[in-house]
Amino acid sequence: MAARKAVRPRSVAALSVVQVDDPQTARAIDQVGAAVQKLQSTRDRAALTVDLVVGTNKVRHGLGRDVLGYTITPTVASAAFATAIDTTNPRPSLEVWITVIGIDQPGARVEVY
Repeated sequence: MAARKAVRPRSVAALSVVQVDDPQTARAIDQVGAAVQKLQSTRDRAALTVDLVVGTNKVRHGLGRDVLGYTITPTVASAAFATAIDTTNPRPSLEVWITVIGIDQPGARVEVY
């Protein structure tokens, strides 16, 4: 039997529909519901395990929007290790291009947000 990958539980905002007579209150509830739906429709972060090599690495993130930034947890300790985001990427909503300088990082943990 194949095991599924463990997924950390996350809190999800939910709103139950309430019937009110006041039109201003009803409008406010609708606005809050729309905001909750918008938050639930896009992912905030994606955590990936990637084998980074020296040079440009194309990392697919699946956020559905442009990446604002990233963090990397290296697997090999080296003072010569450095990274930079490559902004010449023509498809930033699909993948992020990370340029690695110094040393390869096999199995590095990359979190994009």
